[in-house]
Amino acid sequence: MGAAESALNTAFDNRTLAEGALRTRVRGLIDELGRLMADDDARWEEFGLNIPAHPSAPESVASVTVEAMTNHRIGVAWSYATRALRFRVETFVEGVDTEWQNKGSFKDLETILKGFTAGQTVKVRIVAGNDGGEAAPSPEGSVVVS
Repeated sequence: MGAAESALNTAFDNRTLAEGALRTRVRGLIDELGRLMADDDARWEEFGLNIPAHPSAPESVASVTVEAMTNHRIGVAWSYATRALRFRVETFVEGVDTEWQNKGSFKDLETILKGFTAGQTVKVRIVAGNDGGEAAPSPEGSVVVS
């Protein structure tokens, strides 16, 4: 393993640990808010959260970034959507697909998709969701697979 790959692995491990700590703290905040506010209190939305008594669908993802990677993979990143708990990633391969294809549901704001063929033009969009429903799809990003 080279120095660059080792540094990348260390950075990824550190990010994963920091993300876990952040999720624990945010979950603690949400739990505390639940003890302090009623389930129908409108102030939940001031924290970017759903009102537990009557959740509403999240806002749409505003932007998507798509980049070609090696080995027929594409990297996808998107902006956070208020009240979103999950993000469905959909692709459309021009000249191949007739409908958008679901590539999975993610909690993070990025993923790597694989299994494409070099030269294909792939469009990607994100659909934010939560217990209140789904938002309209994001604007589309597009990339030519290398």
